[in-house]
Amino acid sequence: MATQRVDVENQINTAAARLVDNIEREKVALVNEVREIYNEETRRMGECGKELESRLSGVITALDQLQVRGHGETATSSSPAMSKLSQIIDEVKEPTLPPPTVIEFEPQKYDKVSHFLGKISTRKRVVVVDEKPTRKAASPRQFPRTSPRAAPPTSTTYKTAKEPKSPKTHVAPKNTASIGSGHLHSPLKIAYSSDDTIFVLDRDGGGSVKVFNMNGSVIKRFPLKLADTKNYEVGEGGLFVNGKGQVVFVGFARPLAGSLGDYIDLMCRYQRDGKLLNRVELQLSSKQAWDAVEISDGKIAVALDWMISIIDETGHELSSFSTSVPDFCCLAYSKASGDLVISRFHDHFVEVYSLDGRVCFQFGAEGSGEGEFMGPLGVCVNKTGHILVADWSNRRVQMFDQKGRWLKHVATSREGLDEPRAAVQTPDGRVLVSDTKKNCVFVFTF
Repeated sequence: MATQRVDVENQINTAAARLVDNIEREKVALVNEVREIYNEETRRMGECGKELESRLSGVITALDQLQVRGHGETATSSSPAMSKLSQIIDEVKEPTLPPPTVIEFEPQKYDKVSHFLGKISTRKRVVVVDEKPTRKAASPRQFPRTSPRAAPPTSTTYKTAKEPKSPKTHVAPKNTASIGSGHLHSPLKIAYSSDDTIFVLDRDGGGSVKVFNMNGSVIKRFPLKLADTKNYEVGEGGLFVNGKGQVVFVGFARPLAGSLGDYIDLMCRYQRDGKLLNRVELQLSSKQAWDAVEISDGKIAVALDWMISIIDETGHELSSFSTSVPDFCCLAYSKASGDLVISRFHDHFVEVYSLDGRVCFQFGAEGSGEGEFMGPLGVCVNKTGHILVADWSNRRVQMFDQKGRWLKHVATSREGLDEPRAAVQTPDGRVLVSDTKKNCVFVFTF
């Protein structure tokens, strides 16, 4: 009976998560529509401004001519210069301006129930005495596997991923293994420690960390403990092992029930055995901590809506700077250059920022060719400064040099990738990739 309760609760959570995803997709579509209207109106007004500027330039030229001709003679209203000036002024008085556009939003009205998830029903189980009991296969996903928050619908936006056209663009790993199968339910981020321990941020149970060794053996599992109550689940966030050997989660939690606005940005530090050391609710210059990475001297960079915040190990904000990244993104830090690498999932390219907020460069474009992306997600920078990007919809991981020039495909769907979410490269060159559809972490050895 307890197993049934857990299964039904997970099904309810799945339905709620899908509903949240649908609302987020609709929100993004509406916002994009507003931006398209605004851009079009801005373009039209710019064209009208240029037309008006051209006419005013004609008036000034006519005035200059009139002034030159006026020396030594009296200008009359019937003179050619005055007639030309009068004609130009009449044209300027009535410029052709487009009618103003008013943008309005009409929210959907609900009389009673806003959303209907489903209903609970009961029935009696028919037991066959003579039949040998069969073991029911466990569902591969006891927690909903959702596409990244606010991801555009596949049917309207995403293109079908293509394999690399030339075999020279991809050097297959010497060995491919996977860990976590049967233990992971929606692996988000990966943290690696120097003793070959792998920490995986998973959505299971509202948010937990699964600990494995490189052989795939499960060492431990511990819950995130995002709040004193169990009414919250992990939204997004970053996971890393800091300089003190502690496991750190920085992200946001969302309520299982309640309004969509009740998000909590927080930082949690754990001992390696899972003991919660402290939990701090973050008060930063913006909201929704999508990802985080340790940079230096205990400082942490946090990717927020439209902003990057630098905090200390207590959660105090030291500085911040604005970005052009509105929401869903992933973050990495380059020790080689001292810059931050940010993937822009909805815009299909990657940006590199200095720690003072200057845009160094960007690379990538929408597509399935070499160096192109269809929803870039997890990013990491290896010890040589090369940038690895998990290309989610294209089902591959790509590598670029320090300037964003394409180098190679690290792994593709040929090696089994389906929904690569995060990528980490170990000091000895192995590449770890979490896959939210296969519910495992791939280990590629080169």
